Amino acid sequence: MLNPEDAKKDSASKREASPTSTRSKRQKKNRNLINNNNKSTYEAASSVRSKRQKKNDITDGGSNSTRQKRTKKPSTIVGSLENLEKVQGEKSDAPPKDDNNHFCSDTIGYGPEFLDSWLEPPATIEFKVEPPNKAPVVKVSKTLIIYDVPNQLSTKIESGDILYKFNDLLLTTREEYIRQLQFVTANPDPQTLTYTILRPLKSKQIPEKELSDVFSKLQSPQGFEILPTHFDYLFVFLTIAPKTTLGVTIKGYNGKVYVSGIEKKVTSIAYKCLLVGDAILAIEDQALSGVKDTHELLCTSFAKKKFVRLIIERAKTADGLRNVKLALRIEKTFEINPRMNEDIIQICEQQITFMKNYPELKPGRMIYRQHHSSSKSSTSHIDVAPESTELPITTDVNNLNLLAPTPPVPAVPPGTVGFFFPVPVLVESASKRMLKKRTTK
Repeated sequence: MLNPEDAKKDSASKREASPTSTRSKRQKKNRNLINNNNKSTYEAASSVRSKRQKKNDITDGGSNSTRQKRTKKPSTIVGSLENLEKVQGEKSDAPPKDDNNHFCSDTIGYGPEFLDSWLEPPATIEFKVEPPNKAPVVKVSKTLIIYDVPNQLSTKIESGDILYKFNDLLLTTREEYIRQLQFVTANPDPQTLTYTILRPLKSKQIPEKELSDVFSKLQSPQGFEILPTHFDYLFVFLTIAPKTTLGVTIKGYNGKVYVSGIEKKVTSIAYKCLLVGDAILAIEDQALSGVKDTHELLCTSFAKKKFVRLIIERAKTADGLRNVKLALRIEKTFEINPRMNEDIIQICEQQITFMKNYPELKPGRMIYRQHHSSSKSSTSHIDVAPESTELPITTDVNNLNLLAPTPPVPAVPPGTVGFFFPVPVLVESASKRMLKKRTTK
């Protein structure tokens, strides 16, 4: 049986221990709740994260696969970049040269039949524009063929050149050039314009070892023979552009067609690549037999395309020049209405322009008097006799001694092969002949 005092002590100890145990239980319970909450939130967050990852994997599956396919080794990437730089450099410097893909096409240049070997290397021309001067306007056709050149660039750019680049911009259509030109003309600041052009060859000499192969394809007339010792044989390219003319007269002699006259104008196609005395042997690999065939072939060829290739014969020795002069002099007759020289035509054009600008301009003092009021002669007026003789004042357009248009003897057009007077000394003086005899003795 318990002592009352011991029972009191036990009850007191229980009362003292009960708050502590209750507090510890509560703390433990709270800790368990916190841990459970943290665990649930972590699981919820991880589940959300896994769902998002699955969604990203589904949406990016295609791109990841393609990205893996596109990844290459560093060496492969460097090699491809090197090839790309080479291709870009070739395109910027010169047009692509491919036997199957010519630079000239139906939309650019002289058509797909015009070979790249018939074009000169690209040439770049720079022109500085200082205010208040405006940028010069170079006019081009739909196929980027230049047909009108301003005076500032006339010494460097010719009619018939192909505009390849403008201000380092590769041109493919005329609209691109017009947009760039509008931007340039609207710029008031000083600027430097650059024109990159491609010029067709004027002529190309046929090597002597290739003459037999070239003429074997032609049906040459009877009696025709190749004389490379006295003549040069060349391919000549006549390229047509807007506002240009052929500007050549021809005549036939001894089965050949000779150039008897050339019009000295910038718009003349023949003035750039033909010389007086050249014999036209073939047009587009078709042999010629007379003036009529030459005229018909030229007309039909220019109707089909923008260029014509000729084979010509050009004298280079004294004997060759003698034969050419004989061919041009034979059956030479004076025309009833001869062609006027270029200076006369220019004066007439100036007068016509003046009369159009001032249509109401009245003449001043009359120089013609209708009748004489006295027998005294007058020096201020002129009379017309009842009978008069008209004598035209003319000159031979072509000097046969020099085989060149006259007057004056012009310089050789740029791009031609040969010259007007190939032999420097054809006539020897008496003193030179005596000196020769003494030296030979």
